[in-house]
Amino acid sequence: MENYPCSPLKLMICIVNRDEGDKVSAFLRQHNILYSIIFLGTGTCDSKWINLLGLADVDKDIVFSLGEEEQIQHAMAGLDEYMNLSLPGRGIAFSIPLKTIDRCSLNHLLKLQNEVEG
Repeated sequence: MENYPCSPLKLMICIVNRDEGDKVSAFLRQHNILYSIIFLGTGTCDSKWINLLGLADVDKDIVFSLGEEEQIQHAMAGLDEYMNLSLPGRGIAFSIPLKTIDRCSLNHLLKLQNEVEG
């Protein structure tokens, strides 16, 4: 396994319309984001009128991604433009710092996982 500096990690969460999670994940892979996983989500809108008029799509893809702080910041800036997230109804992306794990800790955990699986 390669040696990397122990840089801080961030968790990026991106919520987009259903079936756009793969597009987000592919974009993030191009920006060397370490890990992404897509969960299927459903919004909380219960209004019969909104559903009747087709104004709200409550099915969402929620993409959780883990990456180094600088990579996440760079990817988020590009993702906003790529997915038009600044337009209403297109989605949202935000990140939170992970204070208790850094790249060195992650590398160690991955090494242990490989030893257990191998």
